[in-house]
Amino acid sequence: IMTLIFFFVLSRFTFSIGQTISKLRDFALNIQRTQKPKEEEYTFPNDELGDISKNIITLYHLQKKAKDALSMEREKLIKHFQYAKEGFAMFTSEQKEILSNNLFIQFMNIISDKQIRQSEEAFNIPELLPIRQFIQEHLNQNNEKVLRESVMIDKNGKIFQIECLLFLDHSYEISIYDISRQEEESRMKRQLTQNIAHELKTPVSSIQGYLETIVQNPNLSEEKRLFFLERCYSQSSRLVDLLRDISVL
Repeated sequence: IMTLIFFFVLSRFTFSIGQTISKLRDFALNIQRTQKPKEEEYTFPNDELGDISKNIITLYHLQKKAKDALSMEREKLIKHFQYAKEGFAMFTSEQKEILSNNLFIQFMNIISDKQIRQSEEAFNIPELLPIRQFIQEHLNQNNEKVLRESVMIDKNGKIFQIECLLFLDHSYEISIYDISRQEEESRMKRQLTQNIAHELKTPVSSIQGYLETIVQNPNLSEEKRLFFLERCYSQSSRLVDLLRDISVL
């Protein structure tokens, strides 16, 4: 009787363990088949092995949720870089492309004298020699912070600013900004400022010259004094017109 009871208890125990292991195996196979098993589909007995199995499935779903959220954020970043107004490319420490957008290749083809088909070919462009030297200089060092290098290139009627960020894991990214319009606007502003200064300087110098003549010559005849004052008034009227034009501009 004791033997029968022992084998009966043992069979129930092994049956429970076998059921739990079978469900875990089924769960693993569903994951391997890229299916998405739901947590509530699997019920386990209230014992130690059942608790461990529940924890395994719960941890899996938490990891899956975090992975999906990370994939979504990665997709957002990729879309952002694809539609950004600057050229962008990221590389591993072995100079293998991780990510790049179409503008990077387009801008590199404007800078390069040869056609660029892949982002890795950009490092062969002579204009990018300072960036290449910067990467080679710091690539094998134990950097404690993210390093940055910037260079400006004027090529084929376009002005580009190229920035390189070297990360702590020795991967790096290169960004290309077309600053031709900003540079043209800055040039126009400088030219406008110079023209305004030149136009204002003429009447001011005339007024100053006439007043100095009057002050330094107390015995000046009334007729000449009046002539110089009329000239000062004329130049001051011209100055007022210039200031009005500047306000309009």
